[in-house]
Amino acid sequence: MRSLIHNLDREKVILILQWCQEKFGRSQYYRKYPRLRVYKSRGSSSFKESDPEVGLFGTYGDGLISIYLGSHKGMKQLCSTVIHEYRHYLLSVREYRSIHRNLEDKGVDLTAVSEVHPHEVDCRKFEDKWADQCFRQLRKELYKKELR
Repeated sequence: MRSLIHNLDREKVILILQWCQEKFGRSQYYRKYPRLRVYKSRGSSSFKESDPEVGLFGTYGDGLISIYLGSHKGMKQLCSTVIHEYRHYLLSVREYRSIHRNLEDKGVDLTAVSEVHPHEVDCRKFEDKWADQCFRQLRKELYKKELR
């Protein structure tokens, strides 16, 4: 399964993150933009969203977006992930945790929480809406960096 992207790097993720900052602005819940950590490896998680064949794409928590490059198959998918995690940054973490606890209290299986949690549903819709536009607008810059 070596068809995964080999040349993705931190610069490309920063470019996508900057696009998000310009397009969507700063969260009303934080004074600063999110920090960024980029891993070359695949992420791992016990949650359903993490396909064991691919891995975890990204996470957001405590003001930090983490991106796992080894899990991505293309630039458009990378745009989707960064946009998804940026959307988490724009939403209330306190509200996310409260809803998460309520779902657990109702007996929702942890592997299903990411499927039904309203913030996750919202983030998937948000990435679906904006990923193509991000990719189209940044395509030249993203591929210039890939050719270096």
